[in-house]
Amino acid sequence: MKKALFVAAAALSLISCKNEKKGWTDEDRREFMQSCTAVDPSEQTKERCECGLNVLEQKYSSYNEAQEATEKMTEDQLVELLSDCGLEH
Repeated sequence: MKKALFVAAAALSLISCKNEKKGWTDEDRREFMQSCTAVDPSEQTKERCECGLNVLEQKYSSYNEAQEATEKMTEDQLVELLSDCGLEH
């Protein structure tokens, strides 16, 4: 599970400056999914990443906002945020 947590955190940290605009674009979603599944491209990881993307899109108005918020979170806070996606300690 820590691997999945690392993958989710890594995916959020790969934001480029061009993503400072508001809202989630298709490019943001593709980038998140590619980054999230890069370490482990299994179907289970893909499902968790899709779930994580949905959670983040509902909570944050932009990919940049999600990245900034999750960078400040502790591991426990991140696990709690994504708990419905099968992430555990």
